Amino acid sequence: MTGIGIPANLKTLDALFLLTLFLYPFSAASHTLYMIPQFLLLALGLILLPRWAAPNESLMKAAVCGLAIVSASTAIFRELAADRPEFLEPVKLFINLSTVLLFLFLRPSLDSSTCAKWLKRFAVVWLVIVAGAYIHARTSSWEMLLLLLQPEGVTSTRLYEIAEPLAPIFLTKNIMAMYLVAVFGAFLYFRRRAGDAVTLLERALFLILIVLLFSRQGILSAVLLLSLDYFLTRERKMKRWVFIGLIITVVIVGSFITFAFDFSNPADGAATRLDLWRVFFTHWTSYAFVGQGVHQMNLSLQHLDIDNYHMFFMNQIGAYGIVHCVAFNALLTIIALRSLPKKSRWLVIAPYWLNVCFQTYGYEYGNLFLFCIAANGCNLGVDQVSELSKSRVYRLDDPLRVN
Repeated sequence: MTGIGIPANLKTLDALFLLTLFLYPFSAASHTLYMIPQFLLLALGLILLPRWAAPNESLMKAAVCGLAIVSASTAIFRELAADRPEFLEPVKLFINLSTVLLFLFLRPSLDSSTCAKWLKRFAVVWLVIVAGAYIHARTSSWEMLLLLLQPEGVTSTRLYEIAEPLAPIFLTKNIMAMYLVAVFGAFLYFRRRAGDAVTLLERALFLILIVLLFSRQGILSAVLLLSLDYFLTRERKMKRWVFIGLIITVVIVGSFITFAFDFSNPADGAATRLDLWRVFFTHWTSYAFVGQGVHQMNLSLQHLDIDNYHMFFMNQIGAYGIVHCVAFNALLTIIALRSLPKKSRWLVIAPYWLNVCFQTYGYEYGNLFLFCIAANGCNLGVDQVSELSKSRVYRLDDPLRVN
């Protein structure tokens, strides 16, 4: 993804895309600030499309568009047929998939070095805001530690209590933390694509930012992402060290889960997640193909005092059925596997799946922006290398070049 020879209009498009990433986690204006540059991005992209449309891959694009139509239409028609329709999720799905498809049809433009630089700057700004919120609330590190060491242990309620100063500024701490994991994955991906090293200080920046949100799934996901990045950068001749690193990762993750999650405590959200899994796999066949609609799905879980399954694939199937679930995920899989280089693509794919494993819905822009990056990488095969001959990223002998 190089900026060489990119026209000013496409650079504006890229700037709008980066601005959406910066604004997404803020809760101001009912969490709609990021949609301003997103709609501008869509409008500008449609204007540029006749002139800067990406060539080739017509079969792949046709398949992706077909799956997008199936995915969106099944959600819309299910809500239309529901006793109490709720169209928020289908609207998110339509708007955010439109953004992904726009990048799929436009010529690639994102410059890896520039994007990585701005994502790091965003992390610094977010870190300053988080630290400032804690300082303003006079929350000391010692108080945080005391809360964690109380007899009740680490529970989701206690962690939300610690992160309370951030509530007026950002989305919930868990959503914010998982979004930062996705941004961290994008940063690592851009750095690898540009052939630049990732410093210890840069890793520490993102990790500290995620830890300060006191999200258990966020911390766990960040460790897994760092481990994945480490394994991807090892040479084959270092298989022994990779194996040792894998064992260390398993021990660290296992220890963290044992310490931070109490599956036997009803006051801990982790225990509720287990109950949701049990309910889903007990009843899923009764609505597997057509779904129930969001309202009826939430209603069916009132006995647990919760409003959804809190895991994306269960919510997808519960609300809109398995056909919708398969179409949506097949769409994303095709884009990711056909658009990204084999080695570094997992730095984009893994954060998405970590997000949807822990979060409620995967239609959010905070999840699908990763597939905007994937779609932007389309049509960069050998036939276009001559156009990018000055780029470090797309030399013919570059091991990270798209195959």
